[in-house]
Amino acid sequence: PYCVSNGGFTLRSGKESVVDKNFEDSITPDRYVPQFFEILKPGGTFLTTCTHHILPELINVAIESGFEFRQQLIWFRPGSPPLLSADRFQPDYENILVFVKPGPHYFGYNDIKLDDDKQRGAVIQMPQCSGQERQYNHDTQKPEALYEILIKAYCPKDGTVLDPFGGSGTTPAVCKRLQRICH
Repeated sequence: PYCVSNGGFTLRSGKESVVDKNFEDSITPDRYVPQFFEILKPGGTFLTTCTHHILPELINVAIESGFEFRQQLIWFRPGSPPLLSADRFQPDYENILVFVKPGPHYFGYNDIKLDDDKQRGAVIQMPQCSGQERQYNHDTQKPEALYEILIKAYCPKDGTVLDPFGGSGTTPAVCKRLQRICH
């Protein structure tokens, strides 16, 4: 949950649009992150995307819950819609926070190397969803190619991925293709 659905504005097809989903998306990290810590097995990885307004709270709550802050990745989204106000830089990226529950953890290094056999960097450049991939007018839908990288990196084949918020269904679609179990 991004905690921004009610009372805000976004752009859709080049036009200003109200962001009001008529549901409560203000589930703050202190309500769900501790539960994730309890559910995950030792060495389990908790990934979350977020924008700058919730970043410090997410990190603090995760560490207080017992997670190790492993890494911050950046999803650079070239061609992102312009900002509606002219008082800051255009937000053309999204944070991906990686936390690990203490214990031996999985990292699929060889599964995510670049085509030229080079190590992948922490900045992943990929456009936002569009065309056939875009589902249900979901404001924060992620590209399947992005989730393919993340799932290969942090979940072994036949491993289990939990996506408690569901969104547009990207996670289960990618898990099925990559032979991972998704709940």
